[in-house]
Amino acid sequence: MNKLEASKASNELIRIVTKHPDGTTLDGIVLSHSRTLVVIREITGFEPDGVIGIPKAWIEKVQKGKREKCASEIIKLENTLVDCDDSLDFAEWNTPKDVIAQLQQCDVWPAVEVISCSRASLYMGPITEVSKSWFKLHCYDACGKWEKVYKIEYHEVFKIEVESKYVKCFNRYMRRKNGNVSAR
Repeated sequence: MNKLEASKASNELIRIVTKHPDGTTLDGIVLSHSRTLVVIREITGFEPDGVIGIPKAWIEKVQKGKREKCASEIIKLENTLVDCDDSLDFAEWNTPKDVIAQLQQCDVWPAVEVISCSRASLYMGPITEVSKSWFKLHCYDACGKWEKVYKIEYHEVFKIEVESKYVKCFNRYMRRKNGNVSAR
């Protein structure tokens, strides 16, 4: 996947076409990639909005054509790229397990999208336990109510998202509601 390395080296946009049941595409700039995982700074509306780790097994193709080139030029012209959170080492994100372990260590609450039986579900909240083949998240729902602790198998993970405006705001709200104001 030479397009991944080119995006990383040049800070230029790519589009990832996924195998998600709803045909999800992701636009972003590659921060790192390994044999099994691609990490991008997601770009929406020509601005960065979070970091996503997506297993390569869910990637159908990577596009870097005229549309992505034009978007890259606009991003550079508008100077919208900003540095990511220094506490996270994206170069160490080689597998979903690596991502989850680092997020737990840094007390960063992710949004994790899982696909099981062609159905997608989104889980958000703190990581409570990490093992070799699964991890647990204490999740909350879209109404701001705490749910249960969910056990998630790594092979079901479609994407892991951090640092997006949605994830940061909702997590900050839930931490404050719970008496923990050190929201990330």
